Amino acid sequence: MLLTFLRRRLLLPLAIIALPACSGEVAPADAGHRDGASDETSIADAVADGGADVLGRTRERCNRVDDDGDGKIDEGCPIRITTDPGDDVDADLQGGRVVWNNARVTYIRTLPSGAIERLPFFCAAPSLWGARLACIGDGEYLVYDLAAFTRTRVDTTDSAGLLWPRLHGDILAWTQYMVGEGNSENTEVWARDLATGQTVRVTNDAAISLSARVDGRALAWSDDRRGHHAIFFAHQFDVFTTTLGAAQPERAVTNRAGDLQIGSVMGFERGRVLVTDSYQPWIAAPPPARCQPVFYDVATGARTELSPLDERCDEAAALSGNRVAVLFDRLGVSDIFLIDASTHQRRRVTNYPRRSERPLLDGDLLVWSDDRNDNWDLYMMDVSDIEVGDLSPEGVTP
Repeated sequence: MLLTFLRRRLLLPLAIIALPACSGEVAPADAGHRDGASDETSIADAVADGGADVLGRTRERCNRVDDDGDGKIDEGCPIRITTDPGDDVDADLQGGRVVWNNARVTYIRTLPSGAIERLPFFCAAPSLWGARLACIGDGEYLVYDLAAFTRTRVDTTDSAGLLWPRLHGDILAWTQYMVGEGNSENTEVWARDLATGQTVRVTNDAAISLSARVDGRALAWSDDRRGHHAIFFAHQFDVFTTTLGAAQPERAVTNRAGDLQIGSVMGFERGRVLVTDSYQPWIAAPPPARCQPVFYDVATGARTELSPLDERCDEAAALSGNRVAVLFDRLGVSDIFLIDASTHQRRRVTNYPRRSERPLLDGDLLVWSDDRNDNWDLYMMDVSDIEVGDLSPEGVTP
């Protein structure tokens, strides 16, 4: 049952890598809009005919030239950053650097034009923060200091069933199966303060806790303790939170009711939790579920809808500042959209008739996985100027 809720885009297939060269390769011009998915507003469409952005500057042309003279190159263009024939997967992005795996090799690169470095160790399920890199290795959690070239082992009560760790500042959070505690689906949230070396078991209930995220010393995660095997063996999740070291115990941010299903926590920043809410009537022959990306304020529980409730769902994927990345996936073809959290403006940033998945956001950098070349490659986009018109989802000159 639990595997049903582990999202397929978190772990993609691994394969063999060959070191790619830095490339500004862009997609060909044969990408069309899919039915029902082209309802976004695009400033780029409005200014394309004039060849200028809304500030009157020459638009970026996806040509490896600084067309608008702002010191940056190809803003708003999808740029392929891995070109080998294998699958580049398990990526994480922070501080302008991206780390990823291919087969049992881990690479790191400073974007947009840094050299690709092969790390001297394999780092499964990597999480990057500053000079630290956390991962699963040899059945335990490991934290590498990439500047000091040191390694710290994080002791766990059981090495079986370790799930993706998340690193933020000095705090490492993770979820693991609690083998021998009477329930094969019992997963609990743990955290370690790397500054003090203290490890804390955050949850302690016979239910499923998933997707722990960290914001300073606060943690948020999805938990089905109030809906474990609630209807027809289904799991219905709520969002829970706690602050490490605080006297207040863990508490529920959401209160699932009726047919509301809370999704995995995909972002946690500035006291806001990003999830996908879905609505699935529990009847014998249910209609298609409807869903939408939303924010929950952890202090007040206030709910903010980021796009309309629809069967054609924008699935919450990543959060950075006022930008939210969502995934629109229909009939095996997926694209990435950015939503402005202040204005709720929705913009398509990929438009290619294959799969663009697992977007990562870090300030003005967007990185995602793309299979247009019949294997998983990583692409990046500088999204700093998309609001003024530098946006070419197909990667071609308008």
